[in-house]
Amino acid sequence: MSFELSDTESDDPDEICLETDNTNLETFYLIWLDPHVNTDKHHLEAQQRLRALISHLVTFDDVDTCRKYITQAPLKHYLVLIVSGQLGQKLVPRIHHINQVINIYVFCANKALHEKWAKEFQKVTAIFVSADDLISQIELDNKYRQKLAESLSFNTFNFNDVQAGQSTVGLNGQFVYNQVLMDVLLRIKYNKADKSELIKLCNTQYRKDPTELAIVKEFQHHYTSEKALWWYTRDCFLYKILNKALRMQDIHVLFLLRSFCLDLCQQLQEIQCQSKIKVYRGQLVSKSELTTLKNSLNQLISMNSFFSTSVSPQEASAFLYSKYTSTDLERVIFEIDANPNVVTTKPFADIRSQSAFVKESEVLFMFGSIFRLGSIEKTGDNIWRIRMTLCGENESGLKAVLQHMTNEYGSKKPNLHLLGMVLWKMGKFHLAEKYYQHLSSIAAMRGSLDDSIHWKEKALEIKAHPAHNTTALTPRVLVAVSTAGSKKVASVASSTPTKSIYYEIEQRIAQVTDSKHMMFDPTQLHKCSREARMMAVAWIMVCKFDCKLYGGFVRDWIVGQYLGRPNNITADNWILFNDSTAHLHPEIVPADLDCYLPTHGLYDIDEILNELAKLQMVVNVHRDQWRYLLLVDQNVKTGPFTIDLITPHIGINKYDRIDFDVNNLFVEKDCTKHLGMRVDITYPPYSITLEKIVDNIQKKRFYLLAGDDNKPCATVIEERMNKMITRGWKQIDETLPPVVPNPGPPSNIELTPVPKTSPVYQKIFEKMKLTFGGNDLKIISIEQIKNAELESIYEQAKKVIQKQTGLPDGNQMTLFHGAKGKNIDEILQYGFHDQVYRYGNWGITISNEDNYSRIQLKPKYKRIKSLIEPGILKLKFTLNRQVKLFFVYNSGLPQRTLSFILGKGAYFSENPKLQHGRTFPDDDNERVMFQVKVLLGNAQSLSRHKINLNSVPENYHSVHGIFPQLPDSDEFIIYRYGQALPHLKITYRS
Repeated sequence: MSFELSDTESDDPDEICLETDNTNLETFYLIWLDPHVNTDKHHLEAQQRLRALISHLVTFDDVDTCRKYITQAPLKHYLVLIVSGQLGQKLVPRIHHINQVINIYVFCANKALHEKWAKEFQKVTAIFVSADDLISQIELDNKYRQKLAESLSFNTFNFNDVQAGQSTVGLNGQFVYNQVLMDVLLRIKYNKADKSELIKLCNTQYRKDPTELAIVKEFQHHYTSEKALWWYTRDCFLYKILNKALRMQDIHVLFLLRSFCLDLCQQLQEIQCQSKIKVYRGQLVSKSELTTLKNSLNQLISMNSFFSTSVSPQEASAFLYSKYTSTDLERVIFEIDANPNVVTTKPFADIRSQSAFVKESEVLFMFGSIFRLGSIEKTGDNIWRIRMTLCGENESGLKAVLQHMTNEYGSKKPNLHLLGMVLWKMGKFHLAEKYYQHLSSIAAMRGSLDDSIHWKEKALEIKAHPAHNTTALTPRVLVAVSTAGSKKVASVASSTPTKSIYYEIEQRIAQVTDSKHMMFDPTQLHKCSREARMMAVAWIMVCKFDCKLYGGFVRDWIVGQYLGRPNNITADNWILFNDSTAHLHPEIVPADLDCYLPTHGLYDIDEILNELAKLQMVVNVHRDQWRYLLLVDQNVKTGPFTIDLITPHIGINKYDRIDFDVNNLFVEKDCTKHLGMRVDITYPPYSITLEKIVDNIQKKRFYLLAGDDNKPCATVIEERMNKMITRGWKQIDETLPPVVPNPGPPSNIELTPVPKTSPVYQKIFEKMKLTFGGNDLKIISIEQIKNAELESIYEQAKKVIQKQTGLPDGNQMTLFHGAKGKNIDEILQYGFHDQVYRYGNWGITISNEDNYSRIQLKPKYKRIKSLIEPGILKLKFTLNRQVKLFFVYNSGLPQRTLSFILGKGAYFSENPKLQHGRTFPDDDNERVMFQVKVLLGNAQSLSRHKINLNSVPENYHSVHGIFPQLPDSDEFIIYRYGQALPHLKITYRS
């Protein structure tokens, strides 16, 4: 694989500055595997010719690296492979099943020899001994492949959901917000900087393709709006990258192409069809897409991309009979009736007069065009015929929703701020954050510090949003439900809900979320009731520290206005202690505040305590792995309360947070009338709306949404149900399946292969070779990890530790960490959080000179048996219930490392061999180890076990386990999320 060194230098010696071929603005990847691909003169010449056909060409000379690249290819991309005969015979059986692989060409010297194995694989298109023949065939096949690039991308709108109060949530929300998004994009003013960035992006994409670079230059200097359709139909970069951006919803590329899209729209309007027309489109769709269409009969769909059709059914269906189908794809022919009288904003036109290919009959529909699905039936030749009718925005049911959105967004000035708002509402948090960051930079350059800080805070707020990494339901205003026996809601366009139903709830929401109005007197708060003090603290946590407020307080006080006290127990006896952790008596309502810390506030505990001190509140703090527990005003006569400050990485992954529908609400800053759902349960079989949850709270009833057969949470759920019943709640008898929380879309991770010739690769190889013993080690690959979310969290942690320690780098070290199984992906996606923590080890090596050593541990830690290597260590339970661990020498076993335990955390070491024991080989006998940047801060040195550690010792940031008698056995342990950043992924065999 080819790389180029970047011109940008980094201050970090471990940072790899590479410009790679990983960014592909087009849909197709051309992959060439051959031992001589980058050394043979004829192969190098062929590469230049191939790039003119498929610009994104990646080359490999070994099977393992090539296979890894293919298996990590993004979905909705297509891979075209060229393989040598010898290496292809090894690779093809291992990747042939991957859907993204569509064509395989064998390029070899002995055609007859390799036909024997190649004929067993359907995707092997042909075998060639001539480079000219190979390139000619790839060029010929490209015509059909481009049809695959035009794969369907659509959103559905279900009228049944409108009547259930879900006009702008779920799938309907994607439909509606996509319409708004494209409207906002087209209305944002274009400038020279945007065009310069577009040209720069294209020059980077096609830097190795002189033909396409020349076309980019032509576009830069000679493009005019009158020729927009000609450029779109020309076989060049514009058509390819625009179609992919629309299909993949690449908002940044669409933002740069918005002027071109506007030109296309205006030109289509100028030549709009003036009479009814019937058109056709042949399409390959996945089985899942076809199922979605079947489930959407008589509903609306909107096309996310330009929709190209033909007046000839034969021409439209011609490519459906090509050889580029698979078992996952179905042949479909769309039959569309289009009436120009329904068109308002999305034109369609016969573009032959403007096309670069005047012989082709093409009717083009603007992206965002809306159709009603009529019927779907299978014909005798195994083609699905789908009949649709073009619709406009005035469709009954849709009109009110779009009018409501127009009222909300249409009157606002079209700019990056508005774009960020719409992206945020759509759940595209990464992009919303990007544009707010851009606004911050602009304000800073203009000298407006306050505005710059404001936009920066907006970006951080989006990054910290609970829905950023979950399937949360974005907060919305409650909509009054008719009580006349039907579920039909009031008009979506109505500006205010019915006052008698939700007015008081909205007032209480505003009291804790309106950052512009502090609705309490801080100087008099110490005289107020317990609930008034809780409301004040809730306002501080939400409005000053950007926390999201969840759970019982939202349920019992903001919505339900319930108050409960235990009989015959005074306030000074409300506190119960369990392992030094404070808990309130179960009959106290409201009990506590569940506050989810944002990413940028992860370590702001001192500032929070200072704010509470200003209110004359006395706070005791307990710290464990995933939260701070604050006991507030333990000795105040009106009664204490507790605050759970929950670290943001917990998200929805803690099983005991998904229990009942009435516990699923949250409120957030400046959403002053809004409630959100922590987990979206508006879809079947639950179909529980916000209004339904509020109704259940007011009637003190609840749905069970966690399966009590789930062993890890069965006891917790039972305890919670008993608590609810004690407080007078009743479980609804209807049985619903357990809600399985979805962690949402994965982080935007980039894995960049590190060249074997780079200093970083050589340094790691030499270190591992030295400690593993040379011939026992084979490194398969080293990849640099880029995870923007984790990097942001890590940098925030570094700033706080720098401030607390005075150390310029926060005492950062680069260390190794061994991983196995699902923890590998967990670390890549979410970093080192409590679910990948384990009881680790460090310390004692058994060798021929050692007979035994003895250590005593408490009996509660019997689980350490899982850490013990068979035949090395034995346990013996004594009469006084102590556990004695005997390290026994066995001459039949090699030297091993056995260890002390320093609690449950993330363990790292400078010695990779020490971490090797935490890895496990996969089916290919490959293991994974990470090189990690770790912020140690103030590290407490320990030379004996301390197994009960599950949080860092007070005034320290980490633990350094030391065994002076054994060099290279030290380990470093962290117990806090955000202090470790996975930097390199090392795949190896040993």
